[in-house]
Amino acid sequence: MIIHGSESIYPREIEEVLLTYPHVAGAHLFGVTDNKFCKEVCA
Repeated sequence: MIIHGSESIYPREIEEVLLTYPHVAGAHLFGVTDNKFCKEVCA
């Protein structure tokens, strides 16, 4: 789980959506440090 501001983001849910696109072979989301929101999402 990635905490972005006051929201909880579950990477697996987003990865599953990305994998539905025909040109996407793999997906991995992770959080990177952000001074304003605590974590920012990177794919």
